[in-house]
Amino acid sequence: MAERKSSFLGGCLTVIGALIVLIAVFIGGCAMLLNEGMEEVKKEKEIAKKKEIAKVNNIKIMKPSPIPWSEVNNIYKLGSKYTDLQKDSEWKRYEGKKIRWSGKVAEISDSFSSLSLQIKMNRETFTSDLIIYLNESERSKALSVSKGDIITFTGILDSWGTLLPITLKYGMIE
Repeated sequence: MAERKSSFLGGCLTVIGALIVLIAVFIGGCAMLLNEGMEEVKKEKEIAKKKEIAKVNNIKIMKPSPIPWSEVNNIYKLGSKYTDLQKDSEWKRYEGKKIRWSGKVAEISDSFSSLSLQIKMNRETFTSDLIIYLNESERSKALSVSKGDIITFTGILDSWGTLLPITLKYGMIE
């Protein structure tokens, strides 16, 4: 009886030992996979950052389109006689175009890691006509600008909204 008990205990200890080894191997494997995954994410972020820098550099050398604010404003201002369907159709001509305009600073903010500049283009506008998402490299220029300043800026026309201002991306303050 004592031999059976000892043999049973020895078998249980062997099974427990094997389980501990398997768990250790599993945890080690998970840690290795997690580390490899983190390295992959890090590489992907570096590649994305390099692509973004290249895109910004390409935008910097792009010549602005000769699109005047008055033309865009005529279509997208509050009270415009254009329907949303017509505005969507017209936007195809503007989207992705680089512009260079001047306007009055209404606000500058940094939220959700996005530096943005709100510009009043029309005297009668209550808040702003444009929201420009600035490149991070523009932070020092943005810090030197105050509400009410008239500035010249460039950016890529990105979107329009019925109640929201027109947005530009890759904005730069001149």
